[in-house]
Amino acid sequence: MIWRVLIAILAVGYANARDIVCKQGSNLVGTLAEEVFIVTEGYYRPRKYPNSYQCAITLIAPKRTQKIRIDFEDFDLETSPQCRADRLKIEALSSGTVHHVGTYCSTLLPKPYVSIANTLKLSFASNKLRTGRGFRIRASPTEQRAICNRDQFQCADRSCIPYTKRCDGIYNCPDASDEDRCPREPQVKLPQVQCGMPVVEPNEMTTDRVIGGQEAVPHSWPWQVSVQKRLAEPLDHFCGGTIISKEWVVSAAHCFADFNNANEIVIKAGLHDMLNPGNEVQVRTPRVIISHESFRGGLNMNHDIALVKVSIPFNFTDSVRPACLPEDGELVARDATCYSTGWGQTRGSGGAFRLKQVKLTVEDLNFCTNSSSGYVTDFGLTGHHSICARDLNRISGPCHGDSGGPLICKNPDSQWVVHGATSLSADGSVTGSVCGMGGATLWNSVASHKSWIQMQIARHV
Repeated sequence: MIWRVLIAILAVGYANARDIVCKQGSNLVGTLAEEVFIVTEGYYRPRKYPNSYQCAITLIAPKRTQKIRIDFEDFDLETSPQCRADRLKIEALSSGTVHHVGTYCSTLLPKPYVSIANTLKLSFASNKLRTGRGFRIRASPTEQRAICNRDQFQCADRSCIPYTKRCDGIYNCPDASDEDRCPREPQVKLPQVQCGMPVVEPNEMTTDRVIGGQEAVPHSWPWQVSVQKRLAEPLDHFCGGTIISKEWVVSAAHCFADFNNANEIVIKAGLHDMLNPGNEVQVRTPRVIISHESFRGGLNMNHDIALVKVSIPFNFTDSVRPACLPEDGELVARDATCYSTGWGQTRGSGGAFRLKQVKLTVEDLNFCTNSSSGYVTDFGLTGHHSICARDLNRISGPCHGDSGGPLICKNPDSQWVVHGATSLSADGSVTGSVCGMGGATLWNSVASHKSWIQMQIARHV
């Protein structure tokens, strides 16, 4: 597309705030002298933005010492995983360097933002499918450096709490940043809980025949986490994981193969509905990510297991609890009933933004390695490091986005034990083309890697 470059001086000499329309194909650049409202084309009439639509606005505060504050008055874009469809991208420009602030979609109102420098760029793009109402964003120059008031503490996720709650020994921020780097290092009193014992019982009596599984009872799998990229909100989920202690999550190694910096990732616990996260959600950043040293990737998916140590311990609640690790030598038996959970794709059955569960039966490994496609044998997943399971109705199974999530089974003491980390499907890959349709799936065995898990935890105290 050929972009029309328009140089505009925004809101100069106006007593009242005015609307600046981000028109199709425009690339506006201008000085932000006072408050304005930025709206998408068609926001007021016909109350939706066009398809195949692109525009950009770059705002420059009058003084180099000033920042730009944006507040989202209204926000209604097409909802899509990782905001691959319609999306608003925000970038801060400082000394010739572009800083990616975030990419946003859905109807969830983003939090306010204050730029790190005096220049801010907003870029919007839509595809050929659905549209929405669009957005109305208030933008203004400011001398402030933070979103919150002087008597408030700004959490790392840009939420605000009373400053008196900073370093009080209680996690008040969703990301617990209010208890990080405290002058006296107060000891947060975290409750002790028994592993594998959810407060909310999961639905084990399901008979629903739903492709991709059925929606789980909220918070009935409290060890399930969503592994997300940091800069797309609210739907940058790409893998799952399982809480095994206050500081540790087990997942799949291939989930982290493309990341060089742990700060690019966030771990969300206590999450059920990604579009309505609720106050139960705890957000953590990884302190360290450890992939099994024997994992090779590519055509060898053996040892596809990883550990993540979070920077601040989880606060165990009714919504956030650990699963049990298998006992030494404990193997899941053939014909055992287990469950797979996650937010992966649902092949059109809906509800991908809410946690779903699939009831599975454990099979001999030969069932997976003798799959008609021969896919698993090609990826080397044979031997005692793997577990094979399938939906006997052949209509449900893990899919894209479920990688790293648990194969969870109940032991004789009625505790839920994580026996596997989702790796790939016998008829395709949970990162490839065929999945979620009832074919057998392979998990890397947690039991066969338990000594490795214990060794890594001991090394990273």
